[in-house]
Amino acid sequence: MRMVATAALAALIALPGMGSATTLDFSNAVFDATDDSFLFSGVLPGTNLRVTSDGIASKRTNGVEDNANNISLGPDLFQVNLRSFGGNRTELTFSLESAATGAPVAVSNLEISVLDIDFTGRERVELLSPASYTLSDPTNIVVDLSDPARAVFTNPTDSNATNPVTGDLAALNGQQAGAALRLNLGTVSSFTLALGVGGNANRENGRNFLFGNFTFADTVTTTTDGFSPVPLPAPGLALILAIGLLGAHGAWRGRWAGSRR
Repeated sequence: MRMVATAALAALIALPGMGSATTLDFSNAVFDATDDSFLFSGVLPGTNLRVTSDGIASKRTNGVEDNANNISLGPDLFQVNLRSFGGNRTELTFSLESAATGAPVAVSNLEISVLDIDFTGRERVELLSPASYTLSDPTNIVVDLSDPARAVFTNPTDSNATNPVTGDLAALNGQQAGAALRLNLGTVSSFTLALGVGGNANRENGRNFLFGNFTFADTVTTTTDGFSPVPLPAPGLALILAIGLLGAHGAWRGRWAGSRR
């Protein structure tokens, strides 16, 4: 992977294929508590964004919380709230689709940011799709690449960064920039992230994760290009492979023993 230092990272709303970063308009959001999904209408001309979750929350379970904290905060920012009872992990799938037909829409040079990753390492973001990622330099974010199926981002510091607000994302302060992550996903129609909260962190109100568009204005950054997760085989496939290897090993032993007679 190639490391690139830049003086600033531009985040401009642009038509796909124009060479500039493509960012989305999060103004028009509806949260459906029955299946923990968001629908953002008109993120690009003729295009909607659907965000689905594999977690359903209640007062005593983990997952995306069914509350008023799952909201749009303006054109450049939206918020997802996770409850935590003994730890929580929820996968979010972001799907771009035609507003007219619901068919997948591929968008080029798509960028999205995750902000306010803090709380002494108990908030976690996992990148499960190919992307390049940008962090401030220096940053409070620690990147764990020990699992080839994911890149894991945490912030072990004790800082509780002030939440950025829409309209002010081009000028994050040092603490905010140090708790932020920017993703360039290339040309995609969908991608997947996982969010996690460790311990019983603020369990009555959950923890907020912010997604949006921003620049590291006047901030030195480091970009890591070309992260691509290597998924582990499904359990059934792993079992088939193991049986195949055992069979091949047995056949080899039989032929070897026969050759010695």
